[in-house]
Amino acid sequence: GPEWAGTWLHLGHSAVTFYLLHWMKGSPLDDHNIVDGDYSAMTFWEQIDDGKQWTPARKAMTAIPIALFLLAANTLPTDAQEPTWLLNLFALCVLCVLPKLPFMHGVRIFGINGGPRTY
Repeated sequence: GPEWAGTWLHLGHSAVTFYLLHWMKGSPLDDHNIVDGDYSAMTFWEQIDDGKQWTPARKAMTAIPIALFLLAANTLPTDAQEPTWLLNLFALCVLCVLPKLPFMHGVRIFGINGGPRTY
């Protein structure tokens, strides 16, 4: 029902933005070498504002998933709050906020997704 809309929106947004911001590397528009510089080993998040932390753009991209989490948490039906709330919290922390923190800049956990873009 409609009470689950916030949760589905938050989980979908978390999965899609994790892939686009923190997994996919390189410049998706640079098929013909029109972007100056080599970004093939950097994610989009690492490229934003030349890697400077806590800029207005980065703050906004961090605030949006937090707002979606709050929406999802406040619209849950009471009979499913705890397990779904924990799933929403996991998605917020692991997929949205943790990869955006400064200590994670350029980090590849266990070497997963290391190296330059290969597609």
